[in-house]
Amino acid sequence: MAILYQSSLVRLETCLASSFNNFVYFAGPAFILVAVSLVSLVAYVYFTVNIPYLFPTNDGWQQPLRLVTVVWSVYMLVCIAFHYYMAVTVDPGRPPKEMSGDGEDNVADPNSELLFELRSEPNQSDYGPGSEQPPPARSRRICKKCRHPKPDRTHHCSVCRRVGHHNHRYFYLFLLYMFAVSTYYSAISIRMFRREILNLGTFTWPHEQARMGFVFSFVLAVAMALAMGAFLAWHSFLIATAQTTIEYYSNQVAQLVARSTGEFLLYCLWIYDRVLILLPGPAPAVRSRHYAELSCVFQHRITSVVDSADPATRTSKR
Repeated sequence: MAILYQSSLVRLETCLASSFNNFVYFAGPAFILVAVSLVSLVAYVYFTVNIPYLFPTNDGWQQPLRLVTVVWSVYMLVCIAFHYYMAVTVDPGRPPKEMSGDGEDNVADPNSELLFELRSEPNQSDYGPGSEQPPPARSRRICKKCRHPKPDRTHHCSVCRRVGHHNHRYFYLFLLYMFAVSTYYSAISIRMFRREILNLGTFTWPHEQARMGFVFSFVLAVAMALAMGAFLAWHSFLIATAQTTIEYYSNQVAQLVARSTGEFLLYCLWIYDRVLILLPGPAPAVRSRHYAELSCVFQHRITSVVDSADPATRTSKR
């Protein structure tokens, strides 16, 4: 009975997960349309309500300052639209076809999302000079969903488009511009909200719906500033530590296991690559993203660890 009960729960969970994934997949375009509509509404209110309130006349410095503000605002909107479009349309990347293979060398745990591989400290007697046994080579992981090679730092999402090497910068810069614009709109609207909404000021609204549109835009901008700020801080932390979201949670457990068993974490990403990935221009061919070279680099780092641990090697190098 217990086996039947567990089997029923597994089937129910599978059906619910499949139904939810299908809903998200087909509702994705609707969510994108809603997001674009909300941003367009806030932009419309900004140009028709906020700009006339900030610069009521064309006297003196107000006219050139208004022009500069409008140009800067249009530029920020273009940046948001461009990076959002690129984040959605640019393919995040995939393993090269020549690495497809037949899956014979897959790792024991194909479901692992860890960036770091837990390995015991090498024994110099096993891998030292003169040993017939070569340093341990990195095994290839196989995705359980598509049965293709699964490079490090990847996660197969069958529901929506992914964020990967080629569109990561666009996604991050989209968060940055959205946070900047939301914070800017919230800051310039606080005074107007307090005087014209709470205290019923003397501002002449362009039409009857403008008041409600401004209130909605202000509340939405404050909420977006808080949400995008938290999201931006989180992804900045992930970039600074060279992790993905899944890796972060997995590595918390891996670190505890490593500390308790005396194992160590081998690192596969250079600090230089973390900054280069976000700079404008084509996706850089950084060393940490070349799937074909990753195993060679990993084996070289293991060899370096073995050499540094061998007193004879250190003496000969001097």
